[in-house]
Amino acid sequence: MVRPACLSIVQFPLQILLNANPEWSSNAVAVVSEDKPLGLILETNRVAREAGVQRGMRYSVALTVCPALQADVVGSDAVQQQIDECITLLYRYTPHVEECSFDPGTFWLDARGLESLYRSVEQWVGALRSAMEGIGYFCRICVGFSRFGSYAGAKSATRLFRSSAQERRWAQSAAVSLLPFTPKVQQRLAQLGIATVAEFCALPREGIRSRFGAEADTVYRFAVEDDIVPLQGSAPLSELTSTTRPAAPIRDRTLLLAEIESLLLDVLSQTVAAGLYLQQLCIELTFEDQTLQREVLRPAAASRDAAVWLRLLRLRIEELSASSGVSRLALNAEAAAAPASQNELFSAAVKRDPAAAAGAFARLRARFGNGVVCRVVLQQEHRPDRQFALLPLDRLQLPAVRAEVNQQRLQLVRRIYDNASELPCRDRLRPAAGPFIVAGRWWEQESERHYYYAYHGKRIVWLYYDSETDLWMLQGTVE
Repeated sequence: MVRPACLSIVQFPLQILLNANPEWSSNAVAVVSEDKPLGLILETNRVAREAGVQRGMRYSVALTVCPALQADVVGSDAVQQQIDECITLLYRYTPHVEECSFDPGTFWLDARGLESLYRSVEQWVGALRSAMEGIGYFCRICVGFSRFGSYAGAKSATRLFRSSAQERRWAQSAAVSLLPFTPKVQQRLAQLGIATVAEFCALPREGIRSRFGAEADTVYRFAVEDDIVPLQGSAPLSELTSTTRPAAPIRDRTLLLAEIESLLLDVLSQTVAAGLYLQQLCIELTFEDQTLQREVLRPAAASRDAAVWLRLLRLRIEELSASSGVSRLALNAEAAAAPASQNELFSAAVKRDPAAAAGAFARLRARFGNGVVCRVVLQQEHRPDRQFALLPLDRLQLPAVRAEVNQQRLQLVRRIYDNASELPCRDRLRPAAGPFIVAGRWWEQESERHYYYAYHGKRIVWLYYDSETDLWMLQGTVE
């Protein structure tokens, strides 16, 4: 058994809700985005569907269709808690578990080395399903030859592909409704006449994000770029905790830092004793007014080096704003076995050290927050302010070598503002170029914009006229 397998828990949020409320098992049940009339229906059980409740409905409309509907929100914390429990269980049946990043409740498994424990793949699959049912989850499992092929197979039934060609044919002909799209995206695909995975993968790559959103773009790239690569599951995480209650509330930042450093050293000693490396540190501060504040620190790579963690800790505490004294401190750490590279005796010298850059980014995240390090990705859009997107930078990639650029052509650069501002007066402007008419997203009925370049003294400004609002806006400058 050397092929990748995919395990998919059917309607994972709905099963979480039913497990938490077993008395609802015979009722019409739905998962909603928020417990308000305008909340959207995300998942429904069979009784609710037979009553006419559909995904994408407003909660108020669903109650009109089915007054006896039982509904609630399933938060991300509850989902992650159940995912962690499932991963802990699955590690009893496979040496590697990889969680699907875009479809909660889906996992890829590796069954290599288990031939002596199970007579066949089918027996291993049966044992997995029985174990998942034991903790209250109905799932489907597909053993295939690729990540996407096994994923597509597991979304409809438990199956075993006999050849990669069979897997490929089935995946390409599978209904696009099996993919984890929102009701709005599913509706747009239906309007375009796209019914199968093959038809979805044939769409132009450049327009997926702008027309269907970032989540659909992630699924598209997964389907198109799927390769047979080793599973990226990490070793099971171990949770380490250290807590203290000061004799008196701490209001001084220096004293607070000293207390946290003491807890951190205690946690690090636990990791060393267990032979683990610290991956993430969550600091919980309880104030005198009973408010709770959490700060999460992540280094560039798992480490048990006290200097690394103390540096990140001091950067984060320097920016901490406290409304009152701290009455309780707790450190919750996630630790795992060391990556193979950390066990190497010698490391090859490189001119540009990606590890050093990743360490610098980790310090920036510690100082200014986890979302500050981003990368610019070009987008296929007409409007200039949409021709790029800032996406989180998880791993640094060195730039590719480019051919020499003709420096004489690089004369002017447009500098775009984060937000266009209204232009109060155009009396002092002298026309330079334009208009350049740019259409918005016609499917969202956006208006046209007329872009111009104009001289403002010795500066060149970049502005546009919005035909819908009848306003002149300053988009940026030319330097």
